[in-house]
Amino acid sequence: MSQDKAFKTGVIRVADVQFPFYNYSKVLSPGTWYWRYFVVNKAGETSTPGPQKSFVINAKAAQVPVPPMSKIIADLPAHPRIFVTPTTLDEFRARRDGSAKDAWNAVRSQADALLESTPKLPGKRIALEQARPLIAKVKTPNNNSWKPGDETRQQVFYLDSKGEAFWTPDYSYRNLNSDATKANVLAFAYLISGDKKYADAARQWLDFVADFRIDYHLGD
Repeated sequence: MSQDKAFKTGVIRVADVQFPFYNYSKVLSPGTWYWRYFVVNKAGETSTPGPQKSFVINAKAAQVPVPPMSKIIADLPAHPRIFVTPTTLDEFRARRDGSAKDAWNAVRSQADALLESTPKLPGKRIALEQARPLIAKVKTPNNNSWKPGDETRQQVFYLDSKGEAFWTPDYSYRNLNSDATKANVLAFAYLISGDKKYADAARQWLDFVADFRIDYHLGD
């Protein structure tokens, strides 16, 4: 990182980044910062630099430095995490008949119940431009400080095959979240079991929720 676009002065170099993300733990000076990355292979060979990107720190920004990565990782709670690779997949799936049998039965019960349901588009769909004056009168859910004239948020829109947006007043962000959860449960059941029926059902729900957007009216 550097405030010199040519990376000739004031360069901050961070090595041995193990993850595809990084949080710098010190306060940076206001202004524009430029950053890029290099990849080093096991042989110690360094790649050409990645694309140059930038970010701006406002002089009035609050200083909230995050802890070093080592501390963040050390402070993570000790709860189970699932990380499966192609080489460990069979071993992972075999656990559903052994130590993880009860957990699998709970997931399977949820997934089997979802196999009986199918996505259904909201019947009430209002074209974006016609919806704008109606949305302006709607209170943002769970926001007691909202008042008339404020932007209304957490509204769900359906995008049809032509990319045209329709407001779905009877299909809320809670409904969308619920349907996304269905896809998640079914996909998880497929990961654990390898049973194609769960994959097919998960894909059906994923295809469905992929056509919705939150607060589409605020972005154009």
